[in-house]
Amino acid sequence: QLVAYVLPSAAVGGNAAELVQELRVQLSGRLPASMLPTHIMIVSEFPLTASGKLDRKALPEPVLARSQELTAPSDALQAWLVGQWSELLGETRIGVHDNVFELGGTSLMCAQLIGRIREHLGTDVPLVRLFEHPSIAALALHLGALAVEATSAASAPAPDAALDRARERATRQRASLQRPPARKPR
Repeated sequence: QLVAYVLPSAAVGGNAAELVQELRVQLSGRLPASMLPTHIMIVSEFPLTASGKLDRKALPEPVLARSQELTAPSDALQAWLVGQWSELLGETRIGVHDNVFELGGTSLMCAQLIGRIREHLGTDVPLVRLFEHPSIAALALHLGALAVEATSAASAPAPDAALDRARERATRQRASLQRPPARKPR
């Protein structure tokens, strides 16, 4: 497991949980999935050896964090997501407000979940969305919004068929103007 240790500057301030969440989103947009840390630990100082180098053995062990209270799923989508994450994490007790990355979720598990979401719900979810919505409740809310958007897009009136034919004709004409004239064989 990859662990990132962060020593924030005084200027950053704010809530540690919000900082960790923002870091996850930023890193997921810049690093390949295999390089994303499983845990992000905020430290007040880096432990040093007598020679002034980082003392890796003295760094704190990552702690699996969970929400204060285990909250049960409130709908079928949340229940399905809890089941999927439980299977991926090998963890049976997951609340809908727990941060799955702090419970040991990895980017590879996210890729597996994306495939399962595509198969079960018929929708594609970019990897970054799972980092932006790290709890089951937040992800379920996001997936619900995607379903509403897909439904409203499907119920939108179809474009005028005559307009489509005119566009196709214009595209063919532009293409024929761009091609050099055919040479006659000698």
